[in-house]
Amino acid sequence: MGLLDKEVLSIATGGVNKFYEAKVTAIIDTGKFKIYPLMVISLDVHRNYANNISDVTTIVMNLPKGDFIKVIEPNKNNLKVIVTSVNIGYKTKGIYKLILSTSDTMTESKVDTNRTVDEMNKDAIITITGECVNETINQTRLAKTQATFKNTTPAGVINSVLGGMIGNFGSLGGMGNKGLQIVPPDNSRVYEQIVLKEGMTVLDIPSYLQETNYGLYNGGIGTYVQRVEKDETTFIYPLYGNKKDIFDKVLTIIDVTNSMTMDNEFTYGVLNKEVKIIASVFNATKPADEASAKVKGTGIIAVDADAVMNRSAEVSKDKVVIKKENYTREMVNRKLTDGSNAIRSVGVTNNLYKHRSETLMADGNLVTFKWQNSNGDLLLPGMSVTHVFVENNVISKRKGILHGVNKMTDNNSKKETSILLVFIRNEDGNNEQ
Repeated sequence: MGLLDKEVLSIATGGVNKFYEAKVTAIIDTGKFKIYPLMVISLDVHRNYANNISDVTTIVMNLPKGDFIKVIEPNKNNLKVIVTSVNIGYKTKGIYKLILSTSDTMTESKVDTNRTVDEMNKDAIITITGECVNETINQTRLAKTQATFKNTTPAGVINSVLGGMIGNFGSLGGMGNKGLQIVPPDNSRVYEQIVLKEGMTVLDIPSYLQETNYGLYNGGIGTYVQRVEKDETTFIYPLYGNKKDIFDKVLTIIDVTNSMTMDNEFTYGVLNKEVKIIASVFNATKPADEASAKVKGTGIIAVDADAVMNRSAEVSKDKVVIKKENYTREMVNRKLTDGSNAIRSVGVTNNLYKHRSETLMADGNLVTFKWQNSNGDLLLPGMSVTHVFVENNVISKRKGILHGVNKMTDNNSKKETSILLVFIRNEDGNNEQ
């Protein structure tokens, strides 16, 4: 019996349903007519939590030839699609703008102009592919702002601007608004003034604050808008090196890559705030070795520009004394195996968070997991991950952060498969001197 078989068995037999099934249905709305596809072949939802801010959703459908040429194609610039996904006991529904990528039927439409829809529907079935665009999120991501904030924190700016803007979610498409969820920033400093430059989009504010003169997290930053149950929620979170579980929900991956127990009907369970799944490693980048760690650094030393301006000098016995500890900052992620530190100097800076993020990004590797019979909607942007696996006949655990989910529903097999991208830390570290 494998070391992880007990964990796998508890998940595989823990469901209340007798069998797993995932399926998608759709209705195309032209404004005047509703067209019901003969079949939705597949729905692919790509969520890149590290480099994007919202879903990229692609749908593939079969339609009767007449419906497509006579009804859909003439209205191709004004199409909406109502998509309903059902995954065992979970159901989601959304209304999107449908942008067709199929364009090879224009010649046929000219040939068949004198035939009725019913006549053409008997001829053939046409497969179309389109992108489902959340119009409300799309409008919000284009919204711009310019403002100056006094006596506030970077998190205060985010709450002020985004907290107001996300109220727009739900105004279109029947989608609700659950609000704004921010992982508490490492930087809690109150600034006399924070300036948002002209022309900045509201959803770019978190990354602007992280990368310029302020900083939020020691481990990079991600911003993502995702539907949770029926509501759209904006998440702001670190991407690397966070030691604490972020948000309420956590993910545990039971890695069965080298096990014989991979073919299970049920591959996930939810207990309280923990989502536990059975998955296998699909691909992995090579973890940083000692040599590269020495080059990239396992920590930083910097001159704090604000400290130099405010408190680096002291008066003692009528003399001005400049103390190094008053203006230098040293942050160590972890020690090397020989006990040494590879500290990288970043010079004078007023944003220590940005520079430490760079070292933490290099202090781990990206691992791709394949999760069969999945339910990708259970996962949240940037959620904490525990990777449980067997190494040298011993159960081991590593911590990480979820960077992406690509969930693909195949209506022919009535199965959903998800590919997960996880940043796995080499070793926890959060030492500051």
